[in-house]
Amino acid sequence: MERSGGGRQRPEWSFADSRGLVNGNNLIDIEYEDKPWTWGSHWDGQEIRQRLDRALANQEWAQTFEIAKCTHIEKEASDHSLLMIDTMPKRRKEGRRFYFDKRWAQNQQVEEVISGAWDKPQQGSKMFSLARKIKNCKTSLIDWSKASKTNFGKEIKALKQQIMEAKNGKYEKNKGIIAELRLKLSQAYKQEEIYWA
Repeated sequence: MERSGGGRQRPEWSFADSRGLVNGNNLIDIEYEDKPWTWGSHWDGQEIRQRLDRALANQEWAQTFEIAKCTHIEKEASDHSLLMIDTMPKRRKEGRRFYFDKRWAQNQQVEEVISGAWDKPQQGSKMFSLARKIKNCKTSLIDWSKASKTNFGKEIKALKQQIMEAKNGKYEKNKGIIAELRLKLSQAYKQEEIYWA
């Protein structure tokens, strides 16, 4: 059970039967989208939201429907949500083929990103767990790259524009700024060369 807020803490032994069922049959928790809780109520004036219900699948099913998602749908007539399984969810954008950017190897954060993604616990066979770990690493690297703005092509274009604007002003006043921008431009070009090498 995943706790989203409020409620009494249940003792660990009360989960023994359900955990035994999951582990004994090598069942895998289908990833969910949107809100994390499936049950909500009030206790002593406090709102409680917890994930009591979940969709499980065996390894064969999970490998067949690898991109399946579970959505928790709230119902007014019940304090439990419906679980809707979509085996072919609409993709927000057609993904491009993943390439490891050689420039990432120079950044110390990359090792932390990969370690964090790889160390996430996985259920299922060794091959299934390995595939999930690789997928997690790919997704984490893409997210990190977007957040850290490692697109040097865009940076080069922006720096050129800034240099042009600085030149159009008073040169003596902007001389130091232009020198600094040129240094950044040179570094961006080097990073771009590493990518295409």
